[in-house]
Amino acid sequence: MYDKPRIFIIVRCLFIIGFIFLCLLGSSIFASVYYFIFLYPYFSILGFIYIATTYFILFMVFAVPTQILLRRDPQKYSLKHLSVYIGVAIVGTFIFSSIFLFDFSSITISTFFELLLMSIYNATVYWLLDSIIVLDD
Repeated sequence: MYDKPRIFIIVRCLFIIGFIFLCLLGSSIFASVYYFIFLYPYFSILGFIYIATTYFILFMVFAVPTQILLRRDPQKYSLKHLSVYIGVAIVGTFIFSSIFLFDFSSITISTFFELLLMSIYNATVYWLLDSIIVLDD
């Protein structure tokens, strides 16, 4: 027959993957809303889908591995986890910006400040959703 503990582990892993997907999707939507409210005043549905997809991919590349590493020591609303998320978000934002958007010689103080605030906001939203959705399983 079936080994119940093995099935339980598989089902639990599938639930965790689903919760991580919800965390990714929610963070991408919140990041896109922030982008259109504060950084780009012209709203369009296609632009929103494009920005949300870009954020989804970025969160999947940078935040999910961090989330998996931090899951070894799961704590809800941990400031240590928030600081790690902020650090990874800052590094990820500047890597993405330097590769796709501009070179670092054209960064002004206001652009640097906008990227920093965007990184902190995105990390905080991801951390909150991680604490609410994923760690509440």
